[in-house]
Amino acid sequence: MTSTLAQETHQKAHRVCNEAVRQSADGRPEEVLPFICECDRDSCCATVWLPAAEYDYARGYALPILAAHHSALEAELPLADALDALVTAWLQTGGLRTAA
Repeated sequence: MTSTLAQETHQKAHRVCNEAVRQSADGRPEEVLPFICECDRDSCCATVWLPAAEYDYARGYALPILAAHHSALEAELPLADALDALVTAWLQTGGLRTAA
């Protein structure tokens, strides 16, 4: 899928809004907040309810905030997909190994 300027603008606008929502709960990481989906559909305005700490975690890995079954631009993975990829890689390589 190729991103368009409209999609990128839409996602950036939602990120700015989500940052403002997160700032409203500064100091309360357990508070569940209404974030806006940052998927690649420029008509999407789905609400994603997340604890502030989970939002911070996703942002720490530069992951978009996505509603269930929504996808982001090619360069980004939904959190569930990213975690699935990490677990799959871990299982395929036999987990953590120590040097002999």
